[in-house]
Amino acid sequence: VVDTVQSVIMSATKNKEDAWEFVKWWTGTDAQLTFANALESLMGTSARYAAADPEVLKQLPWSNTELESLLGQFEHTAGLPAVPGNYMTTRMVQYAFNDTVSDNANPRETLYLNIKDINEELTRKRKELHLSTLDDAGTETAGAREGGTDGGNLQSARGLTESVPAGAQEVDAPGGQKFQDGPETENAIEERRDQDER
Repeated sequence: VVDTVQSVIMSATKNKEDAWEFVKWWTGTDAQLTFANALESLMGTSARYAAADPEVLKQLPWSNTELESLLGQFEHTAGLPAVPGNYMTTRMVQYAFNDTVSDNANPRETLYLNIKDINEELTRKRKELHLSTLDDAGTETAGAREGGTDGGNLQSARGLTESVPAGAQEVDAPGGQKFQDGPETENAIEERRDQDER
């Protein structure tokens, strides 16, 4: 999961043609390559820019192995639907990845616990914007569950899985594994998040 930056032109802008020319220039290979080289010259290789333009990637000083890996990822890239609160999906999947790689945490358990937060934030944002949610008692129809009216939006808004039952102690994870869904694990994740925010 990777964060992206988008360029937009507001519908009320007075200079739509100029704005469009700017966006085309900014997202073009020459401008992106200049930007990437400027970043790296100021901050070193740790600031190497992972451009979305394969032509830019090919002109940056990646090793052959790194470049092959980066270009290969374009074939397996999928976009997430832009729904209210979708920033939480990227954040929590990144937390799960970091915990797994850095702290040797159980990947399924970590992702499972982070999905709870994703779903809570997506639901909170939908309620804030007065949109329907799967938590609305008695308002979800079978058609919505099957992808009918608003079903696609509801399914997209839920994130990766259904909600976790409240108060669950032992949870079945994919692959038949079991783990504890208790305060110790959740407190450890909360503590890590607090450290990340400092």
